[in-house]
Amino acid sequence: MNMSDGGNRPIGGTFEEVGEALEPARDEVGKAIEAGVQSVVPPAKQITPQQQQQKKAEENQGLADARRKIKWWQELEAAQKKVREEQKQKELQKQQEEESKSKGKKEDKKFEIFQKQKELHPETAAKGKAEIKRGVGG
Repeated sequence: MNMSDGGNRPIGGTFEEVGEALEPARDEVGKAIEAGVQSVVPPAKQITPQQQQQKKAEENQGLADARRKIKWWQELEAAQKKVREEQKQKELQKQQEEESKSKGKKEDKKFEIFQKQKELHPETAAKGKAEIKRGVGG
């Protein structure tokens, strides 16, 4: 060994020398990777104007189909909401009718009780009315 360089020389050589020695191997690895990728993903080919037009027509058809489906769902939702509101209204009306019937029954029952009292005690029923007519200061 030549000691004239001071003995600081690395065993395998300098980084530049190692890099130059590895350059052909690096190129081969890069080529292999590129070949592998191209075998999986074909390279982009030129699209003709006719193919572009067809692709655009397919996209427009897809958009139109999506819009049609959205419109259908919205109309369905509106119809269901309308039916629910009508059912709620009918239920409310039915409930009000039942309440008015029960009030009518209560009033009828009060009237029947009054009639029975009048039949049983005609003098008290007349007297009760007379007292009511006179009032407090009468």
